[in-house]
Amino acid sequence: MDSIISQLDLYFGQKAPQLPAGVKEAIVKYSPYLIIISLVFLAISLVSLLGIVTGYGGLIVAGMAGGMSRIWISLLVAIVAGIIQLMALPGLFKRTSKSWTLLLYAQVVMLIGNILSVDIVGFIISAIIGFYILFQIRALYNGVVPTAPTTPLTP
Repeated sequence: MDSIISQLDLYFGQKAPQLPAGVKEAIVKYSPYLIIISLVFLAISLVSLLGIVTGYGGLIVAGMAGGMSRIWISLLVAIVAGIIQLMALPGLFKRTSKSWTLLLYAQVVMLIGNILSVDIVGFIISAIIGFYILFQIRALYNGVVPTAPTTPLTP
């Protein structure tokens, strides 16, 4: 996995045009809050879907042979990616490298979902944009939160 990450870092983090430092900092600063908002919307969607399944369960199960299977795949992928993002959330505020790695895993899960849903265009667009942003901000997740230097108190 490390060789894949280093290859992706080479193309999306080093050779790709660099985002301005202020943009990178803004992404890192606000991404935990955006993830919280997306997880709230995911929870609302799950509750809504539960009501639909309860009311129209037979029709939905019958529809799984057709286009509904893509919806179920997307839903399952969203749940798995959401759980991974939830696991990353505390570390995102602390900017740990483990949280960045979890975001990478969530991105890979979503890309697998695109493949399973036979959404090749979505796969390509999601891969390029997702990996570009992740590897542009990677250096800001080093596990050490910079602190201001302290000066000793003098009497």
